[in-house]
Formats: sequence, structure tokens, C-alpha cells
Amino acid sequence: MNEPRDPGWRKAWTGVGWGFIPFYGLSKSRARRYPDGLTAIRGIFLSLLIGLLLFLLALRFVIPASHRGASGFIPYIVIAAGVGVNLLISWILGRPLVTTNAQALATSWRSRTFIGIGCAESPALIGFAGPLIAEDARVYVLGLLFALYGFWRIAPSHGNLARDQEHISVMGSSLDLTAALMAPGPSDASE
Repeated sequence: MNEPRDPGWRKAWTGVGWGFIPFYGLSKSRARRYPDGLTAIRGIFLSLLIGLLLFLLALRFVIPASHRGASGFIPYIVIAAGVGVNLLISWILGRPLVTTNAQALATSWRSRTFIGIGCAESPALIGFAGPLIAEDARVYVLGLLFALYGFWRIAPSHGNLARDQEHISVMGSSLDLTAALMAPGPSDASE
């Protein structure tokens, strides 16, 4: 059996790059088709990650860098959220994937990944409210650090896919996670 190669991140970066060109990028990004499911997931992942980083740019216009307000208890809320979310991501990553067939494996992996991404974003989004309340942009940076750590843990990277593939093999399944993710989904097959 010919094992599919991991397509890498290049095409995912290329698809995301068009979004930075006003008007043209929007129409180009709507028309883009990723060559496989794994590249599409990586493109979405990168878009969400870049969005969190762009909040820093937005805060630059809202709160001057020289202004540091009294942040009070807000950093503690962000720290608690960051620790709690990363514990939740550990629990999510510890849950077994469904290995009854390739489609079920891909679906369970995608569900787990997007739930993890949603959780990983939380500290940054909570931290984004901090500068608006306390007028201290460092609160967002604190939340962003926790979010980046969560994103790194849940990323559809080669290393994380290899870790998941090892868990699948230990469970006694011969399914290939990369092949399952690259296969066209039910909506793609009908087109």
C-alpha cells in the first residue's frame, strides 16, 4: 500500500497569504480550493492563529504603548483561564480517536482538533478584554502566550500527527491518520 506523504504547510500558507490583500484577497480566498483535507485544516489553523496576532496591531491603536493602567485582578483571571484551558487541552488530547473506519477517524480527529483550537483561543480572547478594561496591553500579551502554547499543542503538525498515529497503532488499528485526513470528505465526494 502506498502511504500518502504529509503535504506540509506550504500550500496552507499560500492560501492564507491572499487574505492580506484588501478586496482582491477576499475574493481570491473564497475561490481557493485546498488540494486535500489536511492542508485545508492547516489553512484554517493558520488563519485563526494570525487573527490572534493581529489583535496586537488593533490594540496598538486603542491603547498607546507608553500607557500602562492599573491592571488589578485581570491578569489573574487570564492566568487562571490559561492554566485551565491547557489542562482542558490535555484532557482533549488524551481522549481516544474513533478507529472504526478511515472516515470516522478523520471526523473524530477534526472534531477534537477544532474543539482544542477553540479552547486554545480562549485565554487570548479573555485577555483581549483586559486592555479595554484596565488600559494595559500587557494583559493581552499574557493571554496570547497561553493561547500560543495551546495552539502549539493542538496544531496539525507533523509531530502531533505522528503522536496521534502512534496512539492509533497502540489501540490495535492499522488505519493511517494522514491518509484519512487527506481523503476527500463526504461533501467533496459528491462534487
